[in-house]
Amino acid sequence: MPTWFLLTITATIFWAIAQILLKKGFAHVTPLWNNVFSIFFRLIIWVPAVLILSNFSLNIPSLLNLFIIFVIACSYMLLLYALSKGKLALTGTLVALAPVVTTILSITFLNEQPKTWQSAGIISVISGALLLAYPDKKDLKNITTYGWIFWGLLTAFATGTGDFLTKISVNMIGANSHIFFLALTMPFVLIVNFLIDKKGRTPPKLSVSKLLPTITGSAILFFGSLFYFLSFDHGPASLISPVASFYSILTVILAIIFLKEKINLRQGIGVVLGVLGVILIGL
Repeated sequence: MPTWFLLTITATIFWAIAQILLKKGFAHVTPLWNNVFSIFFRLIIWVPAVLILSNFSLNIPSLLNLFIIFVIACSYMLLLYALSKGKLALTGTLVALAPVVTTILSITFLNEQPKTWQSAGIISVISGALLLAYPDKKDLKNITTYGWIFWGLLTAFATGTGDFLTKISVNMIGANSHIFFLALTMPFVLIVNFLIDKKGRTPPKLSVSKLLPTITGSAILFFGSLFYFLSFDHGPASLISPVASFYSILTVILAIIFLKEKINLRQGIGVVLGVLGVILIGL
């Protein structure tokens, strides 16, 4: 089984666990402070890990590469804000289109050419994610504004483009160096974030019950992200990004197994399509 596939699947396992924890913390922690926690864990998890993996030998990025990394940092910072602007059940459907953006950009500009069965797998896993994210009728009732469409598409484009640019950056300096300089760039983006988001500056209440899910979830999330970025050293972005979207399907599977949650027929078909797609891509 390809190295990139194993690294990406490992990332989805971490992300699925993290998502369950982070959902509990969203009600008490603003997007700005979520970004603060995320930068802290990027620094303490990513930096030591890549220094060890690279034997303390890193490539220095060019000014163009640093600009690309800065844009990537901004795109990931934007994610929590975009999701907070609309109802998650609605924006989630459009966010699931992010791998489509990555795949199209990678095939167009990086000349990546998935094999026939891998292309079928890409379509299958993205379709599964869309079926899972598609809102219920109750979420679609009484909609008076459609700002969620803008924010959902913005999130999908930002995330998908960020993954595409990640592959370009990794091609330029390698995954270890990319992760290292991305971690160092994030605090500078956070300064801009603080200057813009005046309302979100109020610190969350220091309560273990309210902060623990966010802190634990963030730590697990960025262990997963470390594996994800390392996978770009070994495989094409047009395959990595769709497989990474499997985390949403894996979250549902974990909820069924451990939380005894029930799913409807549409969601069941989404799970089956997602699993089938990942198998096809990994062949």
